[in-house]
Amino acid sequence: MQVILCADEKNGLMFNHRRQSQDRELRKRILTIIGEEKLYTGACSAGQFTEKEWEDKLVICEDPMAAAAGNIYYFAEGQDLLPAAEAGVIEEVILYRWDKVYPADTWIDLSRSGNWQPVSAAEFPGYSHEKITEEIYRRVERNDS
Repeated sequence: MQVILCADEKNGLMFNHRRQSQDRELRKRILTIIGEEKLYTGACSAGQFTEKEWEDKLVICEDPMAAAAGNIYYFAEGQDLLPAAEAGVIEEVILYRWDKVYPADTWIDLSRSGNWQPVSAAEFPGYSHEKITEEIYRRVERNDS
């Protein structure tokens, strides 16, 4: 599974159970990334995917992590990803980073859930953010011998 996350410059994900920000150019970028695939997400995240292009692409689930496990793309906000990452279910993380620091009480820490190799990084202009950075990480097997 490939998990898509959005964080600020200090890895902040959420504040008071709410997303820090959103951006319509980011949603267009995600459409390009997923291609013909579906994007799985929870009801709280679905509200930002209201553009017509998402009508047949978005799968809203009560337990999106379980539903996405056999599929490809999962947009996560506020879910505990550590158990799935430790179990090896998450193969890739696509992290979009806002060009700001927002108040946060939930953060991402990839180092706690395995060995992640950076694959690529790219910047693009957002609609409400001057710059959004896309970072892609892939799980690599640890060699503990």
